[in-house]
Amino acid sequence: MHLDAEGPFTLNLEWIEPQAFRWKKREGWLYGFVAGKLIRVRDAGGGLEFECDGDEAALADKVRHYFRLDEDVTPIHEALRQDAKIAPLVDEYIGRRILRQDPWECLVSFICSQRARVKGTATLLKKLAENYGESRTLGKVTMHTIPKAKKLAKADQAELKCLKLGLDRASTLWSVANAVESHELDLEALRGFSYEEARKRLTAYKGIGDKIADCVCLFALDKGEAFPVDRNVQDALVKRYGTAHGENAGYASQLLFMSEFVE
Repeated sequence: MHLDAEGPFTLNLEWIEPQAFRWKKREGWLYGFVAGKLIRVRDAGGGLEFECDGDEAALADKVRHYFRLDEDVTPIHEALRQDAKIAPLVDEYIGRRILRQDPWECLVSFICSQRARVKGTATLLKKLAENYGESRTLGKVTMHTIPKAKKLAKADQAELKCLKLGLDRASTLWSVANAVESHELDLEALRGFSYEEARKRLTAYKGIGDKIADCVCLFALDKGEAFPVDRNVQDALVKRYGTAHGENAGYASQLLFMSEFVE
C-alpha cells in the first residue's frame, strides 16, 4: 500500500536506526514493527510503500502515525533555517522525521541503549525479544516483538538477569515493567503532561536518567522540545551549534546527531 507524506519525506535506515534500533534492511525493504505488527516499508517518492501479513488498510493510519506522514515538517525546517549554523543541515538531511513510537517499546529500547551503540543495542533487544517476545514472520523474515510490560513483570528476575543485558538493565526493566503493569506509571497519560513533568515522572525510576527520559519524550510522547543526547555529546554540540531551538529542539538534535555521529 502506498501512503503519501505531507511535506518533504525521505525514508532510509540512516535516520531511522538511531531512533528505533531494530529496523533492518533486506532486499530493498526495511523491516520493523508498528503497533505490534511486523511490516516492511520502502521509499516511494514523497511517501512510502508498506506491506504486512494482514489487513493493510486497517494498519495504514498507524503507519502514518508512526512515521508522522500526516505532519508537514516545512514550518519546522523554516524555523531551524533561521539559525545560520543549523540551516545547512536542514537542507542536507531534508525529509527526515522524528518517529512516533509506542511509549513502552521506546522506553525498553532506550533502557537497553545506555552506554551502547546502535548495533549493540539492537543485539540486546533481539536477545530480550527472542526470549520473552512473540515470533512474527513476513515473507522470509522472522522477528520477535518487544515483550509487553505484563510479560516482563511476571518474569523471574534471576532468569532475566541470565540474559546478561549488562548495567543492571534487567533489574530496571523488571522494575519499570511492574510500575507500568500496576498503572503506577501510565506512559500514554504522559502525552498530556508538560515536557518537564513527563521527564520528571520518568526519571523518578532508578535506571532512567535524563537521556533515556528525553528519548522517550521526543520519540514517543510528542515532546518536541526534548534534546536527547549524552552530557559529553551535548557539551560538544552546544559549544559548536548552541541549542536554543525551543519546541524544535528535538529536530535540531537529530540533525546535529546525524551530522556529527552518523557515518
